[in-house]
Amino acid sequence: MRWFLVFLSGLALHAQELCGVNDQVVCLQNSTAVGFQCSGFGPGSVLLISVASLQTEGGLNQIMGPAIEPYWFELSGTVTDSTGGVWSAPQSYFSDARGPRAIGFELLSGLLVDQVLISLNQIQVCQTVGDGPGPVLLDIQLEAVLAKDSFTQLTYSNLLAPGFEACRQFISHPPLVAGQIDALYVNPHDEPMTLSLNSESQMLAPHAQLILAGDQAVQVMCGVAPPGLLRNRSGDLDLVGLAGADQDSHFFAHLAGDATRWQNRFLTASGGAQHLQAEWGGLVLQTSGPVGPLAWTLSESPGKGGFCTLNGSAPLSALVHLQRTDRVASSLLLGASPLKTAWIVPHLAADRVHFWTGLSLANPNSSPAEVTLYPYDLNGQALATTQRSISALANDVVLVEETLVPNTAAWLLVTANRPITGALLFGGQDADLPYSAGTEWMDQAHTNLVFPLIAPQSPLWTGLVFVNPSGQTKSGLLTTYQADGTVVDTRPIEISAMGKQVILLEGLGTHAIYRGDPLVGSCLMGDLDRTQLGAYNALIP
Repeated sequence: MRWFLVFLSGLALHAQELCGVNDQVVCLQNSTAVGFQCSGFGPGSVLLISVASLQTEGGLNQIMGPAIEPYWFELSGTVTDSTGGVWSAPQSYFSDARGPRAIGFELLSGLLVDQVLISLNQIQVCQTVGDGPGPVLLDIQLEAVLAKDSFTQLTYSNLLAPGFEACRQFISHPPLVAGQIDALYVNPHDEPMTLSLNSESQMLAPHAQLILAGDQAVQVMCGVAPPGLLRNRSGDLDLVGLAGADQDSHFFAHLAGDATRWQNRFLTASGGAQHLQAEWGGLVLQTSGPVGPLAWTLSESPGKGGFCTLNGSAPLSALVHLQRTDRVASSLLLGASPLKTAWIVPHLAADRVHFWTGLSLANPNSSPAEVTLYPYDLNGQALATTQRSISALANDVVLVEETLVPNTAAWLLVTANRPITGALLFGGQDADLPYSAGTEWMDQAHTNLVFPLIAPQSPLWTGLVFVNPSGQTKSGLLTTYQADGTVVDTRPIEISAMGKQVILLEGLGTHAIYRGDPLVGSCLMGDLDRTQLGAYNALIP
């Protein structure tokens, strides 16, 4: 005799992305409940969960049919019911090379009578990435032993459990300009990472570094965003982090304002023909270009400067290259910035004889922004604050001098009454040795920080900046690596509350990874002759 399901509880489930290599196992783990109308189901009754292609004939001990679905079960989870019965741990009832295709829970004590709600708690269904996406269909049935050699089954077929989704891939097109710009990627994980480069797969070993050079854009695809860096070889030591995938719109917090000495170029790349629109100071400039990098020079009146929004007709990668018109080495790269009400400026140059530090504050709002600068010294001591008002739709560029913040200030916390963004600028005081660098501001601390490039060659120096923007001491480990992922050095990092630490690396490895308590990180590079200077923010895996 067979009785059918009376009711089924609602499901609150989420699909699982299929990210990784083909033979990597991914699992869904969720809970649900089923209702049965029972007539004295006692100890020995079994609740069976199986893939939908399997069938039972003459009892649970006779499971038949090919397991054509690509998923199987882990021996995990529990079963409870509305009557307070006690159930066993999961048991395998039908297995193949992959694992159990059916699992069962036996009622050890209690009696299931009338309308009973049975809860399935944290049941795991797994498959491999290579099997591709699709829904997960399960059969759930309850078998009760009524008398010796006799049984009855209550069955519900094709319970719709969560599905497996295709991986939403990270896609980026870093512009590789022949002889000028190349890209570096680092695998921050303990397992290999597969990158698709123009449809050709390349395995990146754990903690290894990959350098891409070429004369056009390259399409980089991966299941997760690989930390990357763009490096410009044509002028100064220009560096900028590749912090995200292609997107339709990019906001740049700072553009050079002196058109007699500087030019602003947009370097963009995408996977197809692109229509671009730049909004700068109320002026809209339009152009379109083919696949690959598009160098775009903006000619404006002296002193225009400000911020800029770059929009594309399709997702694209973009950065702004500020270059001196006389082709002297001084130039810098800046990436796009989000808008927030709280920011961290991780580094103010302590040597104000040879270096200057500048802040570029962008307010794209239609109302003024009231901004407060909270400076801290190396030991985390709070110093005198400063308030500034940034006009609507304006960009405020200021030098960090004693009149703005005390000379002992090592880093800044910036807050505003409406979302703003900004850039941190560095340069040399000697007009005969012009060089500069810049980074975007940072918004929060992280437990993993990746520095894709350190000490690329002698006589360059590398300084890593760590800031602890919290009220408690934080610590972790900094590991430097060779390009193949070999460990070169590991050192402890400990920073007091609201403090800062600068570590000078002298030719150790090619890249570095920090792991530990949440910190903010940034990298500066230069040479002893003060002819080259570069900076970038730590990348977040």
